[in-house]
Order: sequence, then C-alpha cells, then structure tokens
Amino acid sequence: MIRTFKNKALADLFATGRSSRIDAKMQRRVLLRLDRLDAAQRPEDMNLPGFGFHALNGFSPTRYTVHVNGPWCITFEFDGEDAARVDFEQYHREVRHDRVHRQARRRPVPEPSRSAAGRNHPRDRQDQGGDCLPAGHFPSAALRHYS
Repeated sequence: MIRTFKNKALADLFATGRSSRIDAKMQRRVLLRLDRLDAAQRPEDMNLPGFGFHALNGFSPTRYTVHVNGPWCITFEFDGEDAARVDFEQYHREVRHDRVHRQARRRPVPEPSRSAAGRNHPRDRQDQGGDCLPAGHFPSAALRHYS
C-alpha cells in the first residue's frame, strides 16, 4: 500500500486518475506502476518485465526506482510492507573518473550560450553531456593507436 507521496502531482494522479502537471502521454504508464506499487508488499514485487526496477545507491533507507518513460522514474522507499515517500523524478547518471554519480534533475538543461561556441581552447568548452573526460585523463592503452 502507498502511504505517502513526495510529489503532489503524483498524489493527484493516483487519487483522481488525472493530473495536469504530468504529461498526458505518460499518465497511463505511471498509473500502471502506481497500481502495482500499491499492491506490493515488498520491493521485489516491483521487479516486473519493462519496469526497470533497481535499488539506488547512497540512500538510507534504501530507495528503489522503476522506469516510466525516457529519463522519468518513480522512486520510493519501503517502510515495513508499505511504500513511502513516492516521487516522480527525472535523473541521469554521470560518469567521471570511473565513478558513477547519481544526480537528480528537476528542471531542463539550459541551452548552451552562443559565446561558448566561439571559444578556441578545448578546456574552455562546456561539456553538455557530462560524460566526456578532460584531455589528459585517458588511460595510456586507449592512446596507443594515436601515437
């Protein structure tokens, strides 16, 4: 049973079946996952094909996530046999120096400025994707073809 929500739009969607703050294209998928979460008695009950269920690292108590659409996920915790602090969020994984960091994102990525496009030095350019390593951080084995 779902006990608490962190996201008011998600609570409205679960209570009434619609919400103007959640994209209409995703509402059916969100409701399907919320109905299943409401029936779940333990986190492993959410491990269904297509849900992309997994635990998130670095949280105490452990938070779990199920995939909805694109980067959108429903995250939740279990308190006994009840789901608690259910949230609807967009997050991505960012790789830096062989470590994976979770970064929650609640607003869209800003567009790159035009002034950044005219810069000449590679270290001055903004890494919009967050997954590129700066020059000098590649292992020597990766550079053997360029010598």
